[in-house]
Amino acid sequence: MKRIVIGDPHGRWEFVKKIYDKEQPDEVIILGDYFDSFNIDAYAQRECYDNIINLRNEHLEKSKGDFIMLIGNHDFHYMDENFGRCSGWNPLTCSQASYPLCRDLDNKVLQFVYVDYKNFTIYSHAGVSQKWFNEWCKDMELGDINSLKTKAFCFTFKEGGDYYGSSQYNSPLWIRPEGLKKSPFTDYNGGVWNQIFGHTEPDTPIHWQENFDDYTADFYGIDCIYKHYLIEELDDKGKLLERKLGNVE
Repeated sequence: MKRIVIGDPHGRWEFVKKIYDKEQPDEVIILGDYFDSFNIDAYAQRECYDNIINLRNEHLEKSKGDFIMLIGNHDFHYMDENFGRCSGWNPLTCSQASYPLCRDLDNKVLQFVYVDYKNFTIYSHAGVSQKWFNEWCKDMELGDINSLKTKAFCFTFKEGGDYYGSSQYNSPLWIRPEGLKKSPFTDYNGGVWNQIFGHTEPDTPIHWQENFDDYTADFYGIDCIYKHYLIEELDDKGKLLERKLGNVE
């Protein structure tokens, strides 16, 4: 079984469609940020979002695998005014984005995180830190993050935070890799989970590992200027066999 993970579309439907057509996946995860662009107008961004929703519907009709759509900060600031405004916000995009995003959050089409318990992997827009989890998710399981009130996902300046988002206390919509490295999510036994995220746009994919006695935890950042995505090969029981980068070109 093949799962693909796609980074932040930002209105680029052709990027999503090209990857999907090339890979013909069984499962899909998109890491959020469907909206906001400095060179694609608001109506085209809305069309991109609608096309992704239609692709999801078609995929679910013909495939046994899921099609997960996560929320990014460039979506959330059109859904909750308490989050503040990120770069690229504008009132015309708000008029196109707010209703479908809120509708699809209510319908559980959109979610904040996806947890693959079989492979100890967390998928989110920016990453889940232990500091943030301890503050907002006491006595909760990872999968319960999606039931939190939206206040939990707002930006914070706590503990050395800045506009860039380097605080370890920032949410899965805003934390940067340096904050995540300082506070990766661990389970009750002290095991560090793999994490796949977008949000931070490097020239090449971000990848680092946390090594332990009997396993290695992988961290991948794949918001990579619309070129790279992740391919995960799974066996019939959903166990990860291989994780590798794909390239649109």
